[in-house]
Amino acid sequence: MITAKKLKDDYTINLDYIIGFFDGEGCVSASKIKKLKGFMLRPEINIRNTNKNILLQIEKYLKNRGITGKVYLHSKISVSKNRKRGYHYRIVKLEDILKFTFLLKDKSQIKHKQLNLLHDFLLCRMEKKKRRIPLTYTKKDIEIFEKIQLLNRRGINAKLIKEEFEDELNDLQNKCVHNNMSEWMEHSWAPSHFSGYQVKQCNICWKIIEYRTNCIACKIKFTTKEQPKIYQNNCLCDKCLKKGKYYCIEHKKFYNDPHGCPECVKYFE
Repeated sequence: MITAKKLKDDYTINLDYIIGFFDGEGCVSASKIKKLKGFMLRPEINIRNTNKNILLQIEKYLKNRGITGKVYLHSKISVSKNRKRGYHYRIVKLEDILKFTFLLKDKSQIKHKQLNLLHDFLLCRMEKKKRRIPLTYTKKDIEIFEKIQLLNRRGINAKLIKEEFEDELNDLQNKCVHNNMSEWMEHSWAPSHFSGYQVKQCNICWKIIEYRTNCIACKIKFTTKEQPKIYQNNCLCDKCLKKGKYYCIEHKKFYNDPHGCPECVKYFE
């Protein structure tokens, strides 16, 4: 185990120690700063500790790797006699943050998600800067910063797990060739609530490929690749939809009023 006393020797510190130290004491900061015209997204790497010697050793080690940062005094005045002065090591330049994230993103055990998100953001920014493209913020950039902030506050939570699952599922569905299909099965929008049609889905990616149902007007069974329009658990084929959006079974008439069949409305009036 490397202790603070052993760190007086420049050769005892290594990358594994920095990774572990960053997981415990470090932070991937993602700030959204308001300006007179719009806002600015400012990433930053912070490592805080009361032992200045350790932070100086980390600064020296990373500087040899081409990553420039600086150690600052965090709290100038101690609140109590028992409280030590705090110091923090900061990396603020985008180029240096990109190098730091590349160095640690696949090896960090706790903060690998934040590091990977920030690495993707910085790669996109540096590519735009290289091509001299206007450095405007996209919706994806803002979402990345919001995810980093959420991870910093709460760690892994249900919302992030759901978002990651949905993103991975969408990627799988886009890449899948759908060569392993299920049989026709009933589709329900909730348990014991039939949707009014049957579906065939891919057994690999779960994507619904085909829909099958009966037209309530012409009684013809038809299949489609788009979800059929449902009204009171009944469907209309494309040919009948040209006559009207809805169909009254009792009066056998097409109509477009979403409030109901005009003949039925007159009866209740």
